[in-house]
Amino acid sequence: MANADHVETEILDIKHGIIRNAFYHAARRNWLDGCNRFLSFLIIIGGTSAAADLIVFDESLAKYAAMAVAFIAALQLVYDFAPRARTHEFLQRKYYDLLAEIEEAPAFTEDFVRTLNTKLMRIYGEEPPVMRAADAIADNQASQSMYGIRNRIHVSLWESWTRHIFAHDKGEFPAKDIS
Repeated sequence: MANADHVETEILDIKHGIIRNAFYHAARRNWLDGCNRFLSFLIIIGGTSAAADLIVFDESLAKYAAMAVAFIAALQLVYDFAPRARTHEFLQRKYYDLLAEIEEAPAFTEDFVRTLNTKLMRIYGEEPPVMRAADAIADNQASQSMYGIRNRIHVSLWESWTRHIFAHDKGEFPAKDIS
């Protein structure tokens, strides 16, 4: 009986991690898609002849506007937001597929746990570098959805606002005990 309880606990931990990763990749995909759409919008609006006609009354302003459009286009080209969003979409789908396997499993055994961990390791190998504050927020969301625990991991307001911009590698994200 103790072994069955141990397996159930491991499955819950794995499930929490899968949900956290799915939430994380959804948030990253949405943010990257939003950046891509916003920058595309700015490039189109800034680059149209109608926009140039509006600012032609001041030649120096037209030069600055052209420089801003070139800067925004370069930013979009260098950071390549759309393909990065697709990577997160792909990973999110893989995590939900794994979650479906857990839900479909007729019984939880140690072999099943080992198989899940193996599949997780393969997915982890495909992960881009993690934005730690975004991951901590996703962990809080997963904890809320599974256990009803709000803000299990402390994320400062600054870390929350910049979670998709900075990796926050040096930050500490202390967790509360959920047991």
